[in-house]
Amino acid sequence: DNKNDYFCWICHKEGLLVGCELCPRVYHTKCLNINSELPNEWVCPECEQIMKSECIETRSKAMSMISIDTLCNLLKHALRRMQIPESEAFEKPVDTVLLPTYSDFVYNPMDLGQLSRSIRKKQYGCTEAFLADAKWIYHNCYVFNGSDHHLTKTAKTIVKICKHEMNEIEVCPDCYLNSCEQSDEDWFCEPCRTPHTLTWAKLKGYPFWPAKALREMDGLVDVRFFGAHDRSWVPASNVFLLSKECPIPQKKRSSYFNDAFEELNRHVQNIEERFGTFEYHPFRTPY
Repeated sequence: DNKNDYFCWICHKEGLLVGCELCPRVYHTKCLNINSELPNEWVCPECEQIMKSECIETRSKAMSMISIDTLCNLLKHALRRMQIPESEAFEKPVDTVLLPTYSDFVYNPMDLGQLSRSIRKKQYGCTEAFLADAKWIYHNCYVFNGSDHHLTKTAKTIVKICKHEMNEIEVCPDCYLNSCEQSDEDWFCEPCRTPHTLTWAKLKGYPFWPAKALREMDGLVDVRFFGAHDRSWVPASNVFLLSKECPIPQKKRSSYFNDAFEELNRHVQNIEERFGTFEYHPFRTPY
């Protein structure tokens, strides 16, 4: 019909399709893994996720922390990272004079410029909404050019970057903003509005190192180290809550460790100034 796309959102192929009541996306029922009959006013998985993410009762912790203005500021930074050298073809709408059949295949055109305009208009209420729009770039390119075209591969990379950036915003909006703007050399010392747990973390071949713990998943801790600000997933067994003493004292500290330790101390001082107190943990307290 005239209100829905022509190709499945999942496999990007034609066929017998069901349309979302709220957006132009269409799907094969087999791609949805649904065997039962769908309701007349069916809402697609993308729209369901967006509604859940924008609802006060069900939105993520990150989205509950920030305003629409702050989110759109973060999305500006994410969009810049999506603008890779190969993305020039996606900066502006496709020229339908040069490609007159484009509109026969693509129902909902999307490009990086349109994403930027939507950000400026503050049309996004969650990271999922921005990602859902970005996916149109890949979907449209796949439909018109095929899966093996170099532009389709570039579009896939753009969406992959977008997914990563949205995930980083969800991990911690404050960290994301600070890492993007890096307004001064002490940006890593600034505590987030909910300070991250401070730890001693050890990678294989390296001594224990001071780090911020961002999240835990499947027995691994996502940490960002003081000093070089590297990120890594570290086994929880190699992570201790921050004590004044290193879990395994070093006989000779490197200059890199000393720099990281000084940065840690500035961060702790900033926490004390902002929140009034900071408590070190007993020696070798497991994470």
